[in-house]
Amino acid sequence: MPGIFTESPELGVPTILSYDPTARTYVVGNKALELALAGRPAVQEFKSFIAESDQYFEGKATAIRGGKPERRWAIRPELAGGAGWVSTRAVVGQFFDLLFKQMGKVPEQLVIGVPANLNEEWQRIYRSHISSVLAELGLGRPIFFYEPFAVFQYYRHKEKLIPQIGQSLRVLIFDLGGGTLDCCVIETTKEGNLSRGGGTNVPIGAQSVQVAGKDVDKKLLQLGVGRQRDPRLRQESVLGRAQSKPYILLAVEQMKIELANALADASWEADHSDVTVTRHIAAGMYHPEVSFDLTLTGEDLKSAIKGLWWGSWGETVLRTIKEAKFRKGVPLQRK
Repeated sequence: MPGIFTESPELGVPTILSYDPTARTYVVGNKALELALAGRPAVQEFKSFIAESDQYFEGKATAIRGGKPERRWAIRPELAGGAGWVSTRAVVGQFFDLLFKQMGKVPEQLVIGVPANLNEEWQRIYRSHISSVLAELGLGRPIFFYEPFAVFQYYRHKEKLIPQIGQSLRVLIFDLGGGTLDCCVIETTKEGNLSRGGGTNVPIGAQSVQVAGKDVDKKLLQLGVGRQRDPRLRQESVLGRAQSKPYILLAVEQMKIELANALADASWEADHSDVTVTRHIAAGMYHPEVSFDLTLTGEDLKSAIKGLWWGSWGETVLRTIKEAKFRKGVPLQRK
């Protein structure tokens, strides 16, 4: 339900998971962010790991693949097995506890969004693991709903940006998250509602790529650190350092948000070098011995976005439009 937590300080960043050693419990949102920035282990974009095979999700396998320590859920060292299951249950449980508290009731039927990943095996595993976790929490069997449809419903009914013009439309959905970009086209009825089977249908021209918000953070970090003069900061790659100190990207993400807010009404063509955000990076947060002031500008943000657009996002959008344009020979209308 997009927007439900927009004014909730507890869930300002709901996709971050950490473990509070004092309270001896999992925490999400801003509390998890505070712990991560203080150096505690944290997991981000954990959703993509929910669809791992049973042996990894349930902790039966312990190998780290692709150099990603997050996939072993490095939250509590005492978790010998089943860490993916336990962590997912903790996040989902806390999320729904807070959601139901704000709603004042537990709904009779849960509708769960799933990424627009059309890999059937990925979808099967993802839905199976989520269903098992919800069953253990006593929340019943959910109905699954492609996330682009949820985006459409939000802008159709809450923001009221989908026009009612007396004819069906094809709406391009560009859903940029922290870990993935989902892009597809949705058809509407003449009344502006979902058509062609509604939420049970597959989005048209669906594309999903794992290049998104976190990649903006990485590019910004490269730009900011690249301007530092201390030679010790050049002894290894910025991305290599970020992999060993992933919480530095959380600090960069906060800087990115500040820059984006400052540029909300700005012209893309104008020079925004004068819009800056600076954070002091203490020793140990990025480099074990070096502290420094990290400064990012509006031009840095533009550069990062341009690079990702030309390198990945633009091609993803074009593939979606190309597939939708020739589906059943009906051209994609331009609005």
